Amino acid sequence: MSRITMDTLTWRALLAGKVSRAVKVPRNGQAMPCRRGDRIPVMRPPGGRAVGRVHILATPVLQPLEQLVPAGDVRAAMQHGAPTTTEFYRRFLAQHDQRVRRLTPDEVVELDGDQIAEFWQRWLQREVWALAVTLEREQHDRFLARTSKATGHKLVDEAGFALRLDGRDDAARGYTRDPRLALGDEGAAVDDVALAVFADEARARDRMRAKEAAAEVRAALDRLDALAAERGVVLHRDRRVIEDRLDKVERRFAA
Repeated sequence: MSRITMDTLTWRALLAGKVSRAVKVPRNGQAMPCRRGDRIPVMRPPGGRAVGRVHILATPVLQPLEQLVPAGDVRAAMQHGAPTTTEFYRRFLAQHDQRVRRLTPDEVVELDGDQIAEFWQRWLQREVWALAVTLEREQHDRFLARTSKATGHKLVDEAGFALRLDGRDDAARGYTRDPRLALGDEGAAVDDVALAVFADEARARDRMRAKEAAAEVRAALDRLDALAAERGVVLHRDRRVIEDRLDKVERRFAA
């Protein structure tokens, strides 16, 4: 099954109805990835689960990137969910260019226009599948069920052992689409598309807090270094050990 991958910012733009175009990079002479009318999953990098689906509105067209989003064509960039062509290039490179993928998220954000243009040069003539898309939203509300019996889903087998749950099965997760079987005074549950955005925002906040905390630790190390220097004490080796551990923590939050 074909699929497309979107970064967090582009995904949010899709949810807001601001994305009408998407890009699929062919791999090893891959044939047309989908057809008009198909519904294909949207994945979150790197290799996350599907967080929604898009409806393909037209037959995909193989087209050079240089023509798809020409430099300075803000309208084309916005169709892909980016405010400028430079930002579209940044997001594309962060996902597809091996050199940029080796950078940390902060380093990618800090790339200036000239650096992005230099990375982008090798992609100008690369042909990609241009897709016309729209977000496919859930057609029916779902509700928390009163009991597992209300969903018709068994939690244990005949011997009384717990059954393995399928995370994609709404009934297995305790939901029903029949309001008559729902908990009283409970509104419709938030759909998976919105939940994916909430989770992204929470992870972004965690990364920011971790970055701020690490900066505070480094500032404290600077003060300790200065105090030690006044007394003729050298802390270089000890500081390096602490900073190495701090770097590992930051990489975990950035992953």
